[in-house]
Amino acid sequence: MPDPFANAYTASETPADTQARLRREAFRPDPAMERLAQLKTDQPARYDLLPAAKRVALGIYLASKQAAETGKPVPTSRTFPSDDEA
Repeated sequence: MPDPFANAYTASETPADTQARLRREAFRPDPAMERLAQLKTDQPARYDLLPAAKRVALGIYLASKQAAETGKPVPTSRTFPSDDEA
C-alpha cells in the first residue's frame, strides 16, 4: 500500500524544494517529442512544415523538460505590453 505521506514535507526540505522534487519526478521523457526536438535543430526547414499543433506541443514539452531539469515552474502564459505602452 502506498504511503499517503510520501510527498509530505520533511524537516530538511522546504516547500519550494518539495515542489521542485515533485516536478522532477513527474516528468517523463517522450521519444516522439525528443525526435521532433532533434528535427528542429537538424532540419529546421523540414520542421517548419510540421502542423502548428505539433510545434506548440513540442514547445510545451520542452518547457516542461526545462522545468523538470531546473526545478522551477514553467510560465503558463506570455504577457504582451498593452497598446498604450508601445
